[in-house]
Amino acid sequence: MSTLSVFCILISYSALAEEMTLENAPKSNLETYIVHVKLPKGRLLSELDDIKSWYNSFLPIGELGSSRLVHSYRHVVTGFAAKLSPEEAKGMEKKDGFITARPHKKLPLHTTHSPNFLGLHQNLGAWPGSNYGEGVIIGVLDTGITPGHPSFSDEGMPPPPKKWKGKCEFNGTSGGGIARIAKGQTVLDAGGLAMILMNDEPNGYSTIADPHVIAATHVSYDAGQKIRSYINSTSTPTATIDFKGTVIGDPMAPMITSFSSRGPSLASPGILKPDIIGPGVSILAAWPVSVDNNTNSNATFNMISGTSMSCPHLSGIAALLKSAHPDWSPAAIKSAIMTSATQFSLNGGAIVDETYSPANVFALGAGHVNPPNAINPGLIYDLQPDDYIPYLCGLGYTDQEIEVIVQHTVTCSNGTSIPEAQLNYPSFALQLGAVAKTYTRTVTNVGEANSTYAIEIDSILGVDVAVSPSILSFSEVKQKMTYEISFSQSTTAAYLGFVEGAIVWRSSNHVVRSPISVNLV
Repeated sequence: MSTLSVFCILISYSALAEEMTLENAPKSNLETYIVHVKLPKGRLLSELDDIKSWYNSFLPIGELGSSRLVHSYRHVVTGFAAKLSPEEAKGMEKKDGFITARPHKKLPLHTTHSPNFLGLHQNLGAWPGSNYGEGVIIGVLDTGITPGHPSFSDEGMPPPPKKWKGKCEFNGTSGGGIARIAKGQTVLDAGGLAMILMNDEPNGYSTIADPHVIAATHVSYDAGQKIRSYINSTSTPTATIDFKGTVIGDPMAPMITSFSSRGPSLASPGILKPDIIGPGVSILAAWPVSVDNNTNSNATFNMISGTSMSCPHLSGIAALLKSAHPDWSPAAIKSAIMTSATQFSLNGGAIVDETYSPANVFALGAGHVNPPNAINPGLIYDLQPDDYIPYLCGLGYTDQEIEVIVQHTVTCSNGTSIPEAQLNYPSFALQLGAVAKTYTRTVTNVGEANSTYAIEIDSILGVDVAVSPSILSFSEVKQKMTYEISFSQSTTAAYLGFVEGAIVWRSSNHVVRSPISVNLV
C-alpha cells in the first residue's frame, strides 16, 4: 500500500485543481461511463483495496468521490464503471494511465428435438464422451430471467464447480412485450377468430412458430400467392387451419432462414462470416409468463426463433468440447466446430436458403454444426490472444484502441501488422486482382499420433489454388505443421465478383474442411 500511496500523492497541483472544479458538475448531468486504464507502472494490483485506490485516483475528489465508483473490473479488463459528466470523462484523458472512456449502453440481445438432430444422444457419442459438459460454466447475457422457471431447477444436478464465484442479482421491475402479438391482437379486436400470415417475397419459404393470441398459420410466399388468388376468385372465401402436430425428420433440414445473419463482414472483409450455422427456428424454449403477452396462458415454454435460440445451442456444444478438451483455447474450439461442420441436409443434397436455392458461403459459413465430429476434429487452427494484435494493427486500430483489448502496451508501427486473411483462421476470405496472393496456415494435430493428411481442393470459378506441401505427416499429438496456400486468377477468368470453394485435409479418419470466398476484382 505504501508505494501506491506515494504514487497518488504525486499528483500535480494543476490536476488537483481541475478535479476540484469538475466535482462541481450537477448530478443531473452524470451518466455511467466504462473507463479503461493501464496498470500503474512497475506494480501489480493484487489486493482489492489497491485496485479501488488506483481507480479512485482517476475520479473527482470531494464528498461525491466515493459514490462515483459503480463497479471495479478485476479479471477481463483493467478499469471501472463510474458516474461522470461528459466534461469529467474528457478531463480524464490528461491523466497518466488513462486509455479510454465511453458511455454505458444497454445492448438488447437478440428445445425440443434439436439435441437428436445435432447427433447428441444421452448414452452415446459426444454427450457422454464429454461428461455432459461437467465443470464448464456458460455465461448468459440477457435482459432478465424468471428465477423460479423449471429450466433453472437444479434438481438432479451436481453442485456448482469449485471455480464458480457468481451470484444472482434480482430486479423485479423489468418487463417486455412481443411485437408479433400485435398482428393477432388487431385481428382479435376486429372480431376475427384466426389469421393466416403470408410471407413477402424476400422471406420466401422461411416460416416460424410464434406465440400468437389467436389460432394462426404462417405460410410461405408461394403459398400466400395461391391463397390470395383463391380469395380473389370467390365472394365467400373460407379456410380451415388443421393442426397436424410437429413433423420430425424433414428431409430438407437444416435450411437457412431469411433472418439468419449473412456475410460478407463489413468490419473485416478478410475474415469469412458467418462462421457456422445452428438450430434457431421454432425452438421450444423457456417462456417467462410475466411477459405481457395477452394470451392469458400460464405456459412456461413456448416456440421461439432467432439468434437467441441458436447461440445457446452453440454455447452448449462449445461447453462439451471444453469439457472433453480442457486445454483447448477458444480459437481451437471454434476451429473444431467449423472444420467438422456439414454442408448437406438430411436428404443428402446441399443445404438451401429461404428461396430453396443452394445456400452460398455468406449464408452457410463453414456449414451446420456437427457435435459428434467436432469433438474429434483431427486438426485445429489455433490462436493465442497476442496473435490477434498484428491482425488488429492491420485493420487500422490505433495502439491505444488495441491496448484496451489486450491490456498491455502495443506498438503497431514496428511492422507487426498482417493482412486480415493471414490470421490463422479455419477459413479464407480475400480480394483477388491480377497479383497472386499467398497466405500461411498452421495446424495442430489433435487426432491420432501417427497420421497423414492429403489436400483436396474444391475448385473455384476463375481462381487457381495451390497448396504446399500437399501432404502433412504427423508423428505425435500436438505436433504443429505449416502450409502455404496461393491464389491467382486463372487465364480463363471472365467473371468479376464473389466466387467460392474450399480446401479439405483428409486422412483415413478425419475430414478437415476450410471454406473459401474470393472477390475477383
